Amino acid sequence: TRTSESNIYELIDLLWRRRLLITACLLGVVLPIALANFTMPPVYEAQTTIIFEQSREPLPSFDISEAFSRKSYIVNQIEEIKSRSLAEEVVRLLDTEYSLLLLGRDRSLSPERQSYRLAQIIKKSITAEPIRDSDVILVKVQGPTPEAASNIANLVAEVIKERSASVKREQASSTRKFIEAQ
Repeated sequence: TRTSESNIYELIDLLWRRRLLITACLLGVVLPIALANFTMPPVYEAQTTIIFEQSREPLPSFDISEAFSRKSYIVNQIEEIKSRSLAEEVVRLLDTEYSLLLLGRDRSLSPERQSYRLAQIIKKSITAEPIRDSDVILVKVQGPTPEAASNIANLVAEVIKERSASVKREQASSTRKFIEAQ
């Protein structure tokens, strides 16, 4: 026990002699982190889930390719969510208040350039990922305020819902025309 006590005293003595080095290393790590933490603007995230039901044939088939088809359908929907055209539709529906907030210093641009810049910002702020073994996609949107993030997430869901309804109306219309032609 005598040697263990002397080892503890030697360790304390070593730490005391190296206190400036230890303090400098600690401050060298903590100060940049604290500075970054206090100077970076906050980023808020809102999320929504969207269920995609692929249109099915009137008579079910027992085809193995149906599973692959469903997977590619979900992947296609994710790419549509992250597309520029969807971001442009969201920009058209976005309130002026949120548009100005997102633009920040770019407010002096022409209206066309503002729309283009907003679409870029919104496209970059959207992420989408499938929820495992389902037809559900999780959509996440980042924004400068909680309200902006949730507003954009809701607009993304609204645009996707309208696009899906439009495709279903088109399918029903073409089916009706086909049946009437018979």
